[in-house]
Amino acid sequence: MDSWVLTTFLILTCYMLIHSGAAYLRRELKSKATGQQERK
Repeated sequence: MDSWVLTTFLILTCYMLIHSGAAYLRRELKSKATGQQERK
């Protein structure tokens, strides 16, 4: 395996992890915000 292939794979993996993590956090925060408003 060439080094640039490994580097590209690592970058893509990190990018996907960060992207999915950010989307998950955003959804969690949004659900918490709406949940608090409903309680009031």
